[in-house]
Amino acid sequence: LPAIGNSLHSDQSTIQLAYPLILFGSAISYTFIGSLADAYGSKKILTLQLSLVTVGLILCLLAKSTSLFLIGSLINGIGSFGPLLIKYIKTNLSTNTVKILSLFMIIGTISFPLNATLVGHIVSVSGWHDVFYLWLVIAIICLILSFFLIQNPNLKPIKLNLSAYMQQLKFFITNRDFQKYLAIASSNTGAAAIFFTLAPHICIVDFHLTPRTFGLLLFIPTSGSLLGYLLDIFLISKYSQHTIVDIGQYLAISALIIFVILFYYYPNPIVFMSPLALFMVSYALIGSNTNTLVMSIKTSLAGSAIGFFSVGVHVINGASGALASHRDGE
Repeated sequence: LPAIGNSLHSDQSTIQLAYPLILFGSAISYTFIGSLADAYGSKKILTLQLSLVTVGLILCLLAKSTSLFLIGSLINGIGSFGPLLIKYIKTNLSTNTVKILSLFMIIGTISFPLNATLVGHIVSVSGWHDVFYLWLVIAIICLILSFFLIQNPNLKPIKLNLSAYMQQLKFFITNRDFQKYLAIASSNTGAAAIFFTLAPHICIVDFHLTPRTFGLLLFIPTSGSLLGYLLDIFLISKYSQHTIVDIGQYLAISALIIFVILFYYYPNPIVFMSPLALFMVSYALIGSNTNTLVMSIKTSLAGSAIGFFSVGVHVINGASGALASHRDGE
């Protein structure tokens, strides 16, 4: 983001809005993709979302102004498909949802710092545009592969209309279990959103690190995520999902307390990243289990459940990131 901001002559607080806008775009998307997936199947809607991601990347790539880049970021967010993957796994694959979701997240967790390190290298060598060329190629490959996904022929579509949609929305937002899981997940991911919004400028601008070094440092919190997802696979066979969520909450509170104390007295990049490794263990434990618990409230509306749930989480995440960006700019 700092390199993009310099190229587009943007101030720090404005270009940092890219991440919150992605989260807000995700929230917009999740208001309808869950219900659409229940009505038309996860496969078709996943293909639609990947098409939007491709369009968003093209706009970012062609951007000559901060405004167009931020619009592209918003469209990228609207193209989000995380809940669709979770719903697809639960309804189309005959396996333990939490275990396979954790395995997927392990792959994604490992990819995150590798991507950041590669991006840092590309930015240093040839500029940020080549990063978006790479992401665009990956998006197109994923779009093509989405056409070959299998779909459970026994799934019965849910008739979709405005009245049914509003009834589903009312059912979930008034459900106490839904409210509890949303409060737990959004407080955890909201803290993570603040980190991902501010981390690039704190490390690259304030601590004068190179993008490549920043990418390497991300392996520290990533190791926590990786440990969390591996731990989740082990714990799910011994404890209930509710117990695992409780463990995640205790770890999150402990990590935030440790972070505040250590970073206040020893402000440096390693101290900034290290307590976050413990926090990301909680992120993994809470995320996987709250997602599947929400879908279990009413299995026939699993897509709607995870969609509405993700809306709430991403609205709070986006607000947290935007507020952090504004305060940092001040």
